Amino acid sequence: MKNKILLLLFLASICDIALGEGLITSFGIQPDAPISGEEIEVFVDLAAGPYVETTSSSIAGDQVLVTFVQDGLDLSPNPPHSASVSIGALPAGEYDLTITVEHGADESTVIETAFGVGRFFSVPSLGTWALILLLSLTLGIGVYRAHKNSASLS
Repeated sequence: MKNKILLLLFLASICDIALGEGLITSFGIQPDAPISGEEIEVFVDLAAGPYVETTSSSIAGDQVLVTFVQDGLDLSPNPPHSASVSIGALPAGEYDLTITVEHGADESTVIETAFGVGRFFSVPSLGTWALILLLSLTLGIGVYRAHKNSASLS
């Protein structure tokens, strides 16, 4: 039992080192399932460390690089906080996203993930004249059936 507790503490310390001082609790994009032409935002939620003041992003082909720098206000300890950056709208396709959170001059955390942007399909709609014609045909058929039913009852 003691070995399991020591192993758990060791794994927890590795996770803290891997995530760095910023302790990233979650990350991702908003909206969750973007479509082409829709504004996309990349976010990180941080459990501690200085606030993020500097952000940058770049897009080259299907590679999206986003950097968050924890160079803002530091109240030590800071409460959990979030940071986000807009990367704009992207055409439909699959993208590789690299998020870097810089925690100081020599310390950073890099997260690599992928996301997809769907196509926007417009639903064809009927014009005004087509709707009037459809309505007229529907009413005409209804009147015809009503007349036919009344004639068969007589």
